[in-house]
Order: sequence, then C-alpha cells, then structure tokens
Amino acid sequence: MSDNKIKIYLFDKDSLTKTLIENYIKELNIDFEMIYATDFNTNLIQRDNSYKFIFISHNDSLEALENEIKILADDSKNVFFLLLDEPDSDLYVKYLRLGVKEFLIKPLVKDNFIKSVKNNYHPEVFADKKNNTGSEIILVASQEQSCGKTLFAVNVAKEIADVTKEKVLLLDFNNGLNNVSFSLDINPTYDTNYYILNTKSGNYENIFSNVFKFENSSLYIISNGLYTGVDDNINSNDIDNFLNIAKRYYRYIIIDLNKDLDIMNFILYANSDIIMYLITPNIISCEKNKKFIEKSFKGRKIKIILNKYKPKDEAKLNEIEAALGYEIFEKIPMNLSVSLGSANKGKTIKEINPNLDIVASFDKIARYLIKS
Repeated sequence: MSDNKIKIYLFDKDSLTKTLIENYIKELNIDFEMIYATDFNTNLIQRDNSYKFIFISHNDSLEALENEIKILADDSKNVFFLLLDEPDSDLYVKYLRLGVKEFLIKPLVKDNFIKSVKNNYHPEVFADKKNNTGSEIILVASQEQSCGKTLFAVNVAKEIADVTKEKVLLLDFNNGLNNVSFSLDINPTYDTNYYILNTKSGNYENIFSNVFKFENSSLYIISNGLYTGVDDNINSNDIDNFLNIAKRYYRYIIIDLNKDLDIMNFILYANSDIIMYLITPNIISCEKNKKFIEKSFKGRKIKIILNKYKPKDEAKLNEIEAALGYEIFEKIPMNLSVSLGSANKGKTIKEINPNLDIVASFDKIARYLIKS
C-alpha cells in the first residue's frame, strides 16, 4: 500500500451510499481501498493502523457508542464523517465534541462530498504524522470572564521555554481586549488568521520563519489583533492542518482560547493533549463550570487551576472542589498590582520579581507540563 493510500470505512445499510462514495472518490484520483459493513464496528477500525476515512450513518444504536467514537476520533489517523438523513444542529454540536470532522446529508451530493473529502485529504500531513516529534498541545480554557487566562498562558509558556530551551509557540485564539499582544506589549506583523490561511499554501518554511520571537528566548508568539475573531474563510480542517504542521516546528504549543461555545473551539479541544481550566474562588460559578466541563471535556485530560486565590478563601477550597466535582491542581495567588505591572511593562511576572509566590505557582505548573 502506498504512503498516500486512504482506507475508506463505510458503515451504512444503504447500498446506494456505497456506490456513490466509490464513484465520487474515483473522480478524485485518490488511491483508496473500501471496507463496507452495515453496522459500526470499532474492533475492525482498531485493528487497522493505516490512515482512514470513516463514514458512519447516524441511527439510534450509534448513541450507545459515543465513548468508542471519541477514543477512535482522538487517533490522528482517523477522520470521521457523519452521514445524516437531514440537517440537525444538535447532532452537529454533539458529534463535533466527539471528534467527527464532517457532516454529509444523504443521498450524497457529489459537489458537497468532493469538497468534504478534499478538505481532509492531506497526504503530506499523513506522511509527517508517522514521524511526529511528540509535540504537546496545551489548551488554556475557562468559561469565566476576566479569570486571568491570558496572563496564565503567557507566564506558563515563557517558563516552559526558559526551562526546556525548546521552541514553544504561544498561540492566541482569544479575541478580547486582553490578548497576548496586549499582555506582552508587542505588535507582531501577522495575526493568527494569516498563519492558518497561509499554511494551506504548503510553503511552511517561509510561513513559520515569520513567527514573532519574544526577546532572547525560545518563545514564539502568534497573536490576534484586538477583537479579531476567526476569519470566515477558515474552516475546521484548516485549523487541523495548521496545528499538524505547527507541531513540526514547536515542541510545545500553548493555546489561549476564548470562552465562546463554537465549532472552532471544539476543534481545538479535540486537538489538545491537556486542558488547563481556570476558575476563580467563586462558589456561585462552580455549577456553570461543572456543566461546561462535563459537556465539553468529558474523557479528556484536564487540570483545574484556581486563579486569583487569597488566603482568606482557603476555608472555601473544599466547597469549591465539591461543587465542581474536580480536585484543584494548583492555586495561583492573587497579586493584582504585579499582574497589571507586568502587562504595562510587557514582561512576565518572573522578570519583574522572581521571588513571588505567584511565580512559584507558574513554575510548578510549567514543570508538570514538561514532564506530562
């Protein structure tokens, strides 16, 4: 089998779907082998270590296999397509969280099918995954406004770079006022959208040679402009492709994420190796955080960071953990004056005062992420 050959698994009782897929794929001149079965078979997929396009037709029995689908979808060699009888926004969101990449309505329309396959067929990426360098993607997330997420991402990313001396990419998907550029007082020439869109050109060396390097360190930064959202021309496959290419160049990728519940965020969740989820000492918000974590991060590796912690709040820690349903991994002390001062000076907190408790917390978290 050639390196670029694709295995196509189709699980559908409708023989017409099989005929259409075979005919459409042949028109794309893609080297493929089709495996056809009427019912979804996880064991069949797990035994096959090749790169696969997996088409599954939605039915009631599929609901009981959500965990299996998620485990399989987390494997970068598997690309899932869900076949539906009609559009259903609830199913879109549900299966995106499980790792499904594309949704197609039956009977399959040729143009839609071909576009969907082209979006996911990247032979050069498949070949590179065989020699992946072990890059880690660390997602910094929260549903709380002004919880200090960007400050956390900036300081932990810089600490990882300083400790390891390896190339670290701080990737900004936060479209609010306090983004990475603001926190470090920098003004990179190109924003996040530019790199995602231009990675499709295939000229990777040129694209990534333009990434902003922070002072005399191995920290590189791709940042959004103020209130810049994801470009309308960018789809989930573009982000997948960008992250897979970026992993060739950076040992660690730290993503500062916005709090929106959208498709792009679910794609980033699915690509992450570990999620650092920030909360503040607020019992009232714990129920909201708990629901969000269970809905979005079920089955994923997650660590809870209690930010803006004050000693007087210590008596509430057990209450917070009980309400949230998770243990707190690390408490980051509240230090408003030094936090604002670091942003105003475009420096990390450690560069201002390395002896603070807040610096010790960032150091502990960074060293955990290096070892994990």
